[in-house]
Amino acid sequence: MLAYAREDASPFIHKGAIYNIDKAAQALTSIINKLEGQLKDEAVYPWYIRVSGVSAALLPNVAGAGHTVFEADGQAAYLIDAATAAQIEEISKKIEVLGGKVELAMKKLAE
Repeated sequence: MLAYAREDASPFIHKGAIYNIDKAAQALTSIINKLEGQLKDEAVYPWYIRVSGVSAALLPNVAGAGHTVFEADGQAAYLIDAATAAQIEEISKKIEVLGGKVELAMKKLAE
């Protein structure tokens, strides 16, 4: 589970039916805002990415400082030294523009 949020539904839901659509919409908006707030992570981590469709030689130029972990069968794994989650999203978009795809992105676990 990545995030959790809860809102009291008793003011607008009774016996499984929505009786006040405006309050229901406000509650859903509140839940979405809470979840988005929990998912925003501005911290910098080392990241592993696995890509397909692009050469590992391009990754330092697209993903920044790091090193290739492996390259085989049209796929490559690259360890990015430091990036935020938002930067990983941008890297994914750049790789897609080049005709590739980020198959996996994960934070490196502490040793």
